[in-house]
Amino acid sequence: MVCAGIVPKVTSIYCRVVGRAVRATGVGDLLARQQGLWRNVPGNAPHLPCRDWSLAGCLSSKSLTTWSATYTARGVRESEPRLPPVGLAAAPLWRTGARALSTQPQPDTSSTTTITDATGRPDETPYQPVRDAPPKSDPNYPWKWHSFLPEHTYKPNLNVDLKRHVQPTGFSDRFAYYTVKFLRFFADAFFQRRYGHRAVVLETVAAVPGMVGGMMLHLQCLRRFRQSGGWIRVLLEEAENERMHLMVYMSIAQPRALERALVILAQAGFFSFYTLLYTISPKTAHRLVGYLEEEAIVSYTEYLKDIDDGRIPNIPAPPIAIDYWQLDPNARLRDVVLATRADEAHHRDVNHLRANLIKAHRGDPAPYAALKHGEVDPSQYGS
Repeated sequence: MVCAGIVPKVTSIYCRVVGRAVRATGVGDLLARQQGLWRNVPGNAPHLPCRDWSLAGCLSSKSLTTWSATYTARGVRESEPRLPPVGLAAAPLWRTGARALSTQPQPDTSSTTTITDATGRPDETPYQPVRDAPPKSDPNYPWKWHSFLPEHTYKPNLNVDLKRHVQPTGFSDRFAYYTVKFLRFFADAFFQRRYGHRAVVLETVAAVPGMVGGMMLHLQCLRRFRQSGGWIRVLLEEAENERMHLMVYMSIAQPRALERALVILAQAGFFSFYTLLYTISPKTAHRLVGYLEEEAIVSYTEYLKDIDDGRIPNIPAPPIAIDYWQLDPNARLRDVVLATRADEAHHRDVNHLRANLIKAHRGDPAPYAALKHGEVDPSQYGS
């Protein structure tokens, strides 16, 4: 009983001493100013007061509310709501201050919210794309995308041969081919005709091989003290392109909770499997990616068929797709799928070509002229 009466008194004296120190150093006024700014920062979740008796606890919202009632003459208004916790229980003061003092929040350009006019109907005003990448010396160019730079935009080659296929020969090719067919069976069973969700999940996995291949080739070149012939850059650009596919389709179809869990499991499992496969046989790994891209072409062709048949609405293309692929401002979902399918065909040819070169024990450099125009023919190096 004695302790129960002493502890609150000691705590009260402790908080008063700290409060006077805060007022004397001017921290109280800073926190008060932060309080007014914090209210205008979107996305701040409510904070629970600290329940300990440390310095962080005395600087919590509960103690500051007490000070605001006691020292109203110092400029802290009594009607203000509680401040978020400061100190060990919250973000650093410099970080919160930087967020609060920003002139205006950046718009979410990847939002899928439909813009409506005064009547409540969707606004069909075409998106005004960003065109003509400026010189790098211009720091004031209003580029709004954080996932890619102006020099990364391009026009896909829609005339690429979509029916090109490499017949599997030998054990390694057959292993790669039937592994892809096995994975395709489960993808069809899980997603069925939900091609937008299929694209979101599969693109998270499709970006793995390019990164793993580029990393393994990079380490190999370091060990052997030799050049890569440009193949490291080609493989990393493939991974970057697949990641951009994910950014595009995330603005079209939002994955469900089960699909998000599937992404984590599939990415972890496929990364481990592909890294091991690339360590054992790089040729088999590239051949497997080539067959994966062949199946991706089939999936996007079926996606197009459902759009043409009216089973999937041909909505306007998201702005990120218009800027990335340099599409027409009035582009629709069909144009986005066409561009994606062309990219997959390009990745198919690049990986089959790489597998053929490894099989032939040739160290030819990456054919940049053909890669630039999306006209790679792996059959010229055998199969």
